[in-house]
Amino acid sequence: MRLRKGRIGNYGPAEYAKGKNAFAWDRRNSLCKEKSRSPVLKMAAFHTSSDGNLRILAVSGRLDSQSRKDLRDTIQSLLEGENSGDVLVDLERLDYMASAGFRELFLAGRQVSRQGGRLAVCSLRGEVKRVFELACFDTAYPVFDTRHEALAYFKAPNPAV
Repeated sequence: MRLRKGRIGNYGPAEYAKGKNAFAWDRRNSLCKEKSRSPVLKMAAFHTSSDGNLRILAVSGRLDSQSRKDLRDTIQSLLEGENSGDVLVDLERLDYMASAGFRELFLAGRQVSRQGGRLAVCSLRGEVKRVFELACFDTAYPVFDTRHEALAYFKAPNPAV
């Protein structure tokens, strides 16, 4: 077999230097770039508010492993101070939640309870609700169907006090 100068098989010198699979990798990479032109998925967005001693965190979009650090930082900012109080996490507008999000919520609940507060979750829907039920998250922390029910729970006296 005779090689032409500057070409080695179907690969040029640059591809050969990278390895034989470089062409396939470049092709896969370009296909991925084409796929990324599809509609952009909403990343997680966090909105915080307070109602007296109750801190409310509303999460929307997609909570995945990339946005878990943002969730952790937002929860940490809610819990700053000596008298952090109770935390309500409203997931009404959350479309997707990865296991990393569950871990951050569970750790936040532990931190809130160490500080003498309570954590509750409300307004689950769709796949997020199904996964919460499968993970038995409601055995660790209260889960409410509506924000109104959760607010009523927090207005009741704290049995730990």
